[in-house]
Amino acid sequence: MKILFLFFLLLGSIFSFSQSTETVTVYFESNSYKISNDEYLKLATYFLDSGTENISKIHLAGHTDNSANSNYNKTLSQNRCKAVQEMLTSKLNIHRPVLFAAYGEMQPLNSNKSDQQKQQNRRVIISITRELKTEKMDEENPAPSSESFYYDGWQKEAQKFTINPKKSNVLKGNEGTIIILPPDAICDMYSGFNADIYLKEYYTREDMIMGQLTTSSDGRMLESAGMIELIAMKDGKELKLCKKVSILFPSANYENPDFIGFKGTWDDPHNTINWETIEGGNANFSGKTAFPECLDKKHQVIRVDWNSRKKELKSLGRSRLRQRLRNDEVIKKLRHRFWFRKKVTTKLYNQVYEGMRYRMKDTMSASAYTNCREKQRKAKELLLFLNNLKEETGFDPQILNAETGYIVSQVSEFGNINCDRFTSYPSKRDFNFNVGKTEGVISSRLIFHSIKSIMPGIQRNKHEASFDNIPVGELATLLVIKYVKDKILVAHDKIELGETPNLQFEEVKKSKLPDMIKSITDKIK
Repeated sequence: MKILFLFFLLLGSIFSFSQSTETVTVYFESNSYKISNDEYLKLATYFLDSGTENISKIHLAGHTDNSANSNYNKTLSQNRCKAVQEMLTSKLNIHRPVLFAAYGEMQPLNSNKSDQQKQQNRRVIISITRELKTEKMDEENPAPSSESFYYDGWQKEAQKFTINPKKSNVLKGNEGTIIILPPDAICDMYSGFNADIYLKEYYTREDMIMGQLTTSSDGRMLESAGMIELIAMKDGKELKLCKKVSILFPSANYENPDFIGFKGTWDDPHNTINWETIEGGNANFSGKTAFPECLDKKHQVIRVDWNSRKKELKSLGRSRLRQRLRNDEVIKKLRHRFWFRKKVTTKLYNQVYEGMRYRMKDTMSASAYTNCREKQRKAKELLLFLNNLKEETGFDPQILNAETGYIVSQVSEFGNINCDRFTSYPSKRDFNFNVGKTEGVISSRLIFHSIKSIMPGIQRNKHEASFDNIPVGELATLLVIKYVKDKILVAHDKIELGETPNLQFEEVKKSKLPDMIKSITDKIK
């Protein structure tokens, strides 16, 4: 599943939502894909006048005249599309994954018999699809038939990373997600070509709610350590993975061994996402199974003992250090080899003890020089430890040193990815509640306080909704959104599950719904 949000075109009670497609054409000089200042100003003026907020899709169609051979023209039309895409994102700040097609000389607008006709064929046609809200004058306007009615129009902006997929890449999201892509992880990529990675992170309760991301797997309750959407694109086409990609989820619950990886699929009848376990559910590095589940024990050991190990490695003499490495079960498992120190480069070595060089001998006393040499040797031993760790686990030592408290998972597909654990409670029951008068579909959520879990409710009829198998006694906030007489009404109540909620509905404008949900979730610690 590639698109995180599911949008429906619905008829509201006063307004209806429809699509409109507009086209703008960018023209180019012969044998060029550079956008002229005049063409740039034309586009900038268009988007300034028409706005960008309601753009849902952009498609580019690149064309050329027939002045060169067909292969050259196809490449040229592709480069023209790329130039327009780059201008849209970097100069006009329109951040959408843009689809495009390169036609070369195959679809001319004119016959290419004159310079003027050729000029009209050297173009990129930009097709812009917009979601439009127009007044509907019918006497009877249907109520919303989908929960998406309340949440559409809210879309978290994707973070874009441009990478060389032939090399290893470490990407860090704004909210702490670390993604490690090994070389050649993306299928059908050749040397010299880059790929665009788009990342959306969902760690707060309000982001999850507005993204319609709940925490359930086939009806079972989950606790989330984080949700992301990960997409790779090249030339407007979505790419697939050929190798597993490691994902580090920042979490305060990294000591719990029960977290596993999930992929997300949409349950269309209820408009909620259902999380399915990733095959295997294990954390793997360099093709080796580390330990079961999503938590990597090697990383845990380094996190717990990191500072003490650094001190020991610096303070122990060579013979005692070797003995320690032979006897240490953890390090024995990592199979450290001292001959590897020959591979420690001067550049990496100098990052640990900058300025300590053998040439300092001429300017130092004998005792100072001996002390310096000892520090150099111990620095090399520490680097040996780090670099062997990198060889064994596939992790960059700098990440292990700097990043702690992460849950590690691996995936073999792009799309909706989650790191969750199943929750278990001794006492559960079904929870039914009355929502009063309503029209159409309601949206109900249980937002738990003790764990990051958001359960979706089920609408039984026009007046009642329920949650199945909810833990009795847990503290949660019940959030209900409904639609009555052209108005969106919202109620929320902090309850101990098992109590009867007191739902007091108030009208909220759709544009203010994200702010209200944030104010509710901010009160949950």
